[in-house]
Amino acid sequence: MDEVLARLETADEASGDYALLYADLDRFKVINDTFGHEAGDQVLQHVADCLRALVRAEDAIFRLGGDEFIIMFGNANRERVLAAARALIDRLSKPLNLDGAICDFGASVGISFSRDPSELLKQADEALYSAKNGGRGQLAVYSEDSRRRR
Repeated sequence: MDEVLARLETADEASGDYALLYADLDRFKVINDTFGHEAGDQVLQHVADCLRALVRAEDAIFRLGGDEFIIMFGNANRERVLAAARALIDRLSKPLNLDGAICDFGASVGISFSRDPSELLKQADEALYSAKNGGRGQLAVYSEDSRRRR
């Protein structure tokens, strides 16, 4: 988390729009509990591979903790970020075969867009909260309206 905050603090507001994609794995604890931590590690590697396929050189990927990931997009194009989020949800919704064990998981994603990088993490976290409340594999984009309803 500190690395994400440091990166956001040094982001230049004048360089364009930013987006933060905040992903939280669905059912990850079940995988660890059912198949063991080695399977959980393989799932995390699969997620990392999927995330790397979605980013450009100027984007950054961070793992916040057990099953939370962030992609920070610089010069963010809204359609591209939304397409990346949908692709991530789609890829992670497919069961993963780990040496004969079928692991069924997914991801919920919150996204925030801003010219002010200092607000991105808080807004993406609020959007993720909304996505998780919507059920597995959901996507939510932060908006002032959704914040007021909460």
